Amino acid sequence: MKITITQNKRGIAAVLFIYWLILVLWQATGYASHSGIDIVVKIGLILMLSVYYILHCNGNFNNLLLFLLYGCSLIIPFSFESGFSTNTLIFYAYSILIVFLVFVIGSKFRIGSRQYVWLLDGVIIVSVMSALYALFFRTEQITAALGASNAYGNELSSFFASSHEYGMYMGASVIGCLFGLQLCKSKRKKLFYILALIIVIPNLLMTFSRTSIYSTAIFFIFYIFSVKNKKLKAFLLASAFLLVILSLAWSPLSSLLETLFEKGGSGRDYLYSYAFQYYSSYSPLEMLFGAGIEKVRTAFESTLNHGSVHCAYLQILLYFGAVGLIWLISCLAVAFISYMRLRKIDGQWAWNFICLLIWCSCIMLTNTTIVFTSPIDCFFLTMFALIVPKYVCNSIRCGSFGEHKNGN
Repeated sequence: MKITITQNKRGIAAVLFIYWLILVLWQATGYASHSGIDIVVKIGLILMLSVYYILHCNGNFNNLLLFLLYGCSLIIPFSFESGFSTNTLIFYAYSILIVFLVFVIGSKFRIGSRQYVWLLDGVIIVSVMSALYALFFRTEQITAALGASNAYGNELSSFFASSHEYGMYMGASVIGCLFGLQLCKSKRKKLFYILALIIVIPNLLMTFSRTSIYSTAIFFIFYIFSVKNKKLKAFLLASAFLLVILSLAWSPLSSLLETLFEKGGSGRDYLYSYAFQYYSSYSPLEMLFGAGIEKVRTAFESTLNHGSVHCAYLQILLYFGAVGLIWLISCLAVAFISYMRLRKIDGQWAWNFICLLIWCSCIMLTNTTIVFTSPIDCFFLTMFALIVPKYVCNSIRCGSFGEHKNGN
C-alpha cells in the first residue's frame, strides 16, 4: 500500500510544543515563581490548548463514560481538602481538563511524520540551546560538576528550576535524536542529530540526576535491541562501545561517572517508609480515594520538610488513594497494549513507543513528575511520552504517518 504524507508542520504537535516552549521561556525569565502573573500565564496557555482542541475535535466524543468515572473519583479527595490554594485548584482542574481534551474530544487526533520530526527537532534545539546557555552563562555549574567529589550541590541545571527537570529534557533529547536518525534520510540532518547527541549526553551526565540518567540508559538498552535498521544499530553499538572506552581512559569522564555512582542516598527510603506509614493511618474511604493534596503536602512539609515523596506512584496513592493509583497504572497499561497491537502494522514504531513508555515509567518511579498534571516537567513528560505517541499511533493506523525523506 502506498503511503503519502497528508500532514504538515502545523497542528496539535505545534500547539503542544509551543505550550511547553512558552513555559520554558517563562521559567528562564525568572518570573515564574511570582504566583500572580505566573497563574495568569498558565491559565492563558490552558485556554490556548483548550480552544485548539475544541475547534478541531469535529464533534467527536470518545471514552466519555470512563472520563466521567475519572472525574467522579477526584470529587471525594477534593471534598476532603481542608483548605484550597490556587495551585491546588489548578491541580484538580487541569488534570480533569487535560484528560478530557486528550482522551475524549481529541482521542482521534493524528500526528504525521513531518509533524513528529518537527516536534522532536524543537525539543532537541531547546535542549541544545539550554546546554549552550549553561556553557556560556553558567560556567561555574559546569566547573563544579566536572570537579566535584560529591554530586549533591554540584548538579548542572542551566536556567531550569532543578537538575532533575534539566536532566529529563536532556534524556528526551537523546531519545529524539535516536528517533530522528531513524526517520530522516538526509546526511545533513543526521549530522545535526549526531552533534546534538555529543552536546546533550555530557550535559545529562553533569546533572547527576540518577533518575534521568538511568531511565535514559534503560531506554537505550531496550531500543538498541529493538531497532531493525542495521546501519543505525551498528552506529549505536559502536557509540556505546566508544563511550565505555572513554569512561575508562579519559579521566574527566571517568571522574564524572565515579561521582555519579558514588552519589549517596537521597533519603528516599525514609520518605517511602513514612509514606506507607502515613497511608496506613487513612480511613478505609481515604485508602480508596486519598486524603487530598493540601492535607498530604502539609503533613509531609511539617514532618519531613519535604512536600513530596519522590515517587509519582506513591504520591498519587497518598493524594487520590488506590483508585487514583489504578487510574495511573491503567493509563500506562492501555498505552502498552495499544503499542503491542501496533506491531501488526509497524513493528519498529511499536517497539519505539514501548521503549519510550518504559522511560516514562522509570522516571516516575523515583521522581514526583506525575503525568497529566500541570507543572512544566509533568506537562512535558505527558506530552512527549504519552500524548504525542498516541497521536502518532493514530496516524500510523490510518496509513497517513508517511515517510520523512528529506529532513526539511
